[in-house]
Amino acid sequence: MEAPMRLTALVLAGSVVTGSHPLLAQVVTREATPISASASRTWDAVADAFASRAIPIRTMERASGLIVTDAVDVEERQATRWAKRCGMTEFSTDIPLPIVPVFPDRAAYKVLVRGDSATSTVSVTVRWTHGGVPEDPQVVECRTKDVRERELEAAIKLGAETVVARDATPVNASVGRAWDAVLDLFAARQIAISTWERASGFIGTDQWDVPGSEARRWADCGKFLGMSYEARRATYNVFVRGDSTASTVMVTVRWVEGFAADDPPDHECKTRNVLESELEAAIKLRAETH
Repeated sequence: MEAPMRLTALVLAGSVVTGSHPLLAQVVTREATPISASASRTWDAVADAFASRAIPIRTMERASGLIVTDAVDVEERQATRWAKRCGMTEFSTDIPLPIVPVFPDRAAYKVLVRGDSATSTVSVTVRWTHGGVPEDPQVVECRTKDVRERELEAAIKLGAETVVARDATPVNASVGRAWDAVLDLFAARQIAISTWERASGFIGTDQWDVPGSEARRWADCGKFLGMSYEARRATYNVFVRGDSTASTVMVTVRWVEGFAADDPPDHECKTRNVLESELEAAIKLRAETH
């Protein structure tokens, strides 16, 4: 009978790694990225950058310039480029096995926007972690390579300094009516809103269960041995922009496989842009006819 394999430790330089390990507590200190655009435009560019990457925003505090996201999954090929090795995984079996490197599998973002009506700065920090799931409960903090942070700051800078065409649905109604239409639609569908900020036109929702009958129509989670996986949970980001006469609305959805908030998903799924288009059409109809 084969001996069961079990995870015994995460080791770094011969010692067990924990979240308080001194080597992992090192933080890269650098200056914020300067932007030739107002703090307001930079704030909107941050929200747009996260929406386009399907990264759910958890907190937006306009007064302090702080935006914080939920933790999202990180693919291994990206993790090796964005963060340093968290440690080494040592497996215990009757047959000696090599110790293999461990990289982060989760990332949470924090962004600080500072400035005035003419210029601004943006600073991105990322918390890289490994573990923290039922089958691997130990959370290990990992050190950044400062690559992902610089890439995001560059994308935010570009978005703030240039007029970027956005794939948004035009609405023949004021931004106020479009905003109310989003709230009314979510209330009617019993989708809980977790955060919103009227000034930047952002609305974010809690995760909700995806109906099995619609999962494959809305998202592609891939196949394994000929069997298609389905999205189980989804999170909405909605952006409403405009003025007193006309507006636009854009919906993005983050789809993940997994059954509950305490059951981390195996991976994130690709949207088919079906539900997003349907929601934008429903919001447009409500705003223009109610």
